[in-house]
Amino acid sequence: MEPREALAVVTQHAFEAASGADYLRLERAEAALRQALGRLEGLEREAEALRAREAALLKRIALLEGAQARALALLYDLERALKGGAR
Repeated sequence: MEPREALAVVTQHAFEAASGADYLRLERAEAALRQALGRLEGLEREAEALRAREAALLKRIALLEGAQARALALLYDLERALKGGAR
C-alpha cells in the first residue's frame, strides 16, 4: 500500500468516528500529512536525480583518469625517447 492510500484509509475511518471539533482538527491534520507526503515525494525525486548525476560524474571522472594515465604514459615515453636521443 502506498503512503497516500494508507493516509486515505486511516483518514476515512477517523472521519467516520469524528464529531464536531474533532472533525475540523482531523481535516487540518490530514492536510498537514498530505503536504508532508508531497514534500517527501519531492525530496525522493530530488535524491534520485542527484544519484543519477553522481553516477554520470563518476563515469566522467573515470574517463578523465584514464585520459590522464594515458597522457602521463605518453609523457614518460617522450621523456625516455628524448633522453635516448641525447646520448
